[in-house]
Amino acid sequence: MAAAINPKTRAVFLCEPNNPTGTAVGTAELKRFLDRVPCDVLVVLDEAYFEFYRSPKAPDGVELHRARPNLSALRTFSKAYGLAGLRVGYGVLQPAIAEALRKCAVPCGVGRIAEEAACASLRVEAELFERVERIVAERNGPARRSSGSAGRCCPVRPTSCGCRRARPRRRWRRSGNGAACWSGPSRAAACG
Repeated sequence: MAAAINPKTRAVFLCEPNNPTGTAVGTAELKRFLDRVPCDVLVVLDEAYFEFYRSPKAPDGVELHRARPNLSALRTFSKAYGLAGLRVGYGVLQPAIAEALRKCAVPCGVGRIAEEAACASLRVEAELFERVERIVAERNGPARRSSGSAGRCCPVRPTSCGCRRARPRRRWRRSGNGAACWSGPSRAAACG
């Protein structure tokens, strides 16, 4: 992607991890990419699924932003905080970029109820992390349950949306524990 940047490029948008595929590049690869981006090109890192990213290699855009003025990190209250309908999020960015965004922002873009809900969520952060742990455990459940089945089930990996995508090997087959596999010409999703 860095090779595609040219003098006309003003911004690059990245999702880490990507949605809906769940693919992620990790800190080291992200840093290598950022090192190749000219300092006058804004890099916007969408971390909507930050709380669900369970790899020790997971980057922290807020932390990376401190040393890279052209990096902006975006996070949301929609996913882990459960406030999807309220459309509340935040960005960590340089003051000049924040000022430019404020000039073109919709007046009163975040309503009072949404703002109060976001603040309330921050006050009960322990509950947030308990909920995230339950979601992650459930997200990983189908693969864990299928590993003990008598037959071989297709390998799955979690995506950020909680489903697993897999290259299919068999037709739909139900095992006693509810896991299912599909085989055919296209990719399939196995959700628990």
